[in-house]
Amino acid sequence: MSSPLCNDERPPKRPRLEYGNVSTHLLKLIYDDNILQNPFVDVKAQVEYDEGDSVSEGLDNDFIDHNQLDDLDEPEQPHHAVLALRMEEDSKVEEDRDRALIERARQRAFLDRPQRAVTASTSSATPLPPIEWDFPGMSADNANLERVRQYARRVQAAGEKDEEGGSGTNMLSLPRHTDIWEVRCQVGLEESTVYSLHKSQPYGLLSAFTVPKYPGRVYIEARSGNDVSNIISTSRNLSLKHSKLVPQGVITDLLEVSTPRDRTLSGWVRIRGNTPLTAPFVNDLAYLHDLPAHFVLWLVPRHGPCEPGSRPAQSLPNLAYDDVPLPRPPKGVLVDSRGYWGFKARDRRLYCLIPSFPSLAEVNFMEHCLAVPRRLVDSTIDTLRQMSFQRNDRVVVEEQPFQGLSGTIVDIVENRFLVFLPSQDFEEYFYSQQLRKDFRVGDTVSFKDGAGKKW
Repeated sequence: MSSPLCNDERPPKRPRLEYGNVSTHLLKLIYDDNILQNPFVDVKAQVEYDEGDSVSEGLDNDFIDHNQLDDLDEPEQPHHAVLALRMEEDSKVEEDRDRALIERARQRAFLDRPQRAVTASTSSATPLPPIEWDFPGMSADNANLERVRQYARRVQAAGEKDEEGGSGTNMLSLPRHTDIWEVRCQVGLEESTVYSLHKSQPYGLLSAFTVPKYPGRVYIEARSGNDVSNIISTSRNLSLKHSKLVPQGVITDLLEVSTPRDRTLSGWVRIRGNTPLTAPFVNDLAYLHDLPAHFVLWLVPRHGPCEPGSRPAQSLPNLAYDDVPLPRPPKGVLVDSRGYWGFKARDRRLYCLIPSFPSLAEVNFMEHCLAVPRRLVDSTIDTLRQMSFQRNDRVVVEEQPFQGLSGTIVDIVENRFLVFLPSQDFEEYFYSQQLRKDFRVGDTVSFKDGAGKKW
């Protein structure tokens, strides 16, 4: 019988195997697939013992191929040692294959996110930092977390090398870690500043926004402090002096999303909530002053001692009547040093606030309130002067005896406006300072702020 060995020489006979107390008439060696755990070699041998050299012949011809013995130092070693060696090699192959599968799965997980995807440049010759797989003394969950962290560092290193090399023709750039910075802004100009930043798009700006409960602040998202400094230098309303980095734990609360009724921007509002506390102040104009823990509604004073519920401010000229005592504020109402009333609360839904634009008379009554920024008063007055009444405009009368009534301008005579009041079914002349425009849902308006920008 020809031999499969390269030297065409038959190997020497192996010594007779010793099987202890096993019967000498019948020997069956059955190796189960589950025990071997080898998907490539199906080993099942059944050897019958006969007299003479039948055992060695059966092992040589039916059980083990001689090609499997080429890599062994001792061809005469028993067949179970060969199987053990093969099992060890196969287990290493399977372990390497599992690691490769995990690596590809993580790569797919990152590549599924287009904004964070990164593909290493094929021209990069610098090897990436390896991933350690063995963490002795660490639990399985912690070890897996550590592997993920190492993979993230590996991906970041790949992105930095591609960015430095400048060869990213087939590369999707991975944005570096971004931070949110709190920048001081002039009070009352937060929204216009954010609008101008988004319009000009200075270098390094990713996003900018305001938070209603933090007036006088603008939040800028950028990759580094140098980018923030460059962004601040492009706006006159921002100050670099008190800028600071927002901690990661505060960002979740900072980006809180709520309904418009819960969050009304700082500025002029009107009270619509008809509760026992707010019933006397329905439709009154107020300035919403946002603070970190609460807010205060400073009410526009009612400028007539004969009006029901009048609340003249002490500092206003010609309104301090010696013979008429000032009304006592109800419980829960604040009074500042100049006699302005204010509500201090946390829940906006109780007052049902809606944004509103004041009349010129209302702004003049609020210019002495310390809580209202002077720049907001000036910009509001400038806006009112640029707003002109036209025929068919809806207006609201601001003075007695028709205060609060809505009407429509039907004619303009010099500096007076003829207004038709449907509730009274007649027409009356008013001056511009006695009227304010009545904006409704769906109206299209266009006016300029103090900086001359259109909104």
